Amino acid sequence: MLLEWVQKIKLFSSPRKEFYLFLKNLIGFYPRKLIFYDIAFTHRSTPRLDSQGNIVNNERLEYLGDAVLGAVIADFLYNRFPREDEGFLTKMRSKLVNRAILTNLTFEMGIHRFVDTNSVNPVEKSHIYGDALEALIGAIYLDKGYQSAKYFITKRILSNYVDLREL
Repeated sequence: MLLEWVQKIKLFSSPRKEFYLFLKNLIGFYPRKLIFYDIAFTHRSTPRLDSQGNIVNNERLEYLGDAVLGAVIADFLYNRFPREDEGFLTKMRSKLVNRAILTNLTFEMGIHRFVDTNSVNPVEKSHIYGDALEALIGAIYLDKGYQSAKYFITKRILSNYVDLREL
């Protein structure tokens, strides 16, 4: 309980209060390790330095988030469609983790407003926002664990933004 109050105080006293409150509303819980979320929204075109002077950006979190997203989607589809074969499940997973779908989701969810990028390359720009969503999933996984990442993907994304019948 005390930890939750400390987290709230950090959020409300931070110069990035708007971003952290957006995150809380988006993911459905208070983030604990705010640095993960800051990094998740930092594209390689605007790298930051960590406390040891190393350059950090969202690419490693994107890698992790992609793996978590794939596992959660596979589990979700496996349980949602118990009579469908492997081919159907694979096609559905491919549609759900498609870069264009992820990028569109970032705009629907408002994530794109907080991605820190200096990229002017239109091809690269098309991937930046979807990559940031995967990095956010990686940040949630590192901050709160697999169950919280699963909750975010299934309850906050799939339930609110994805029409499985349309896919």
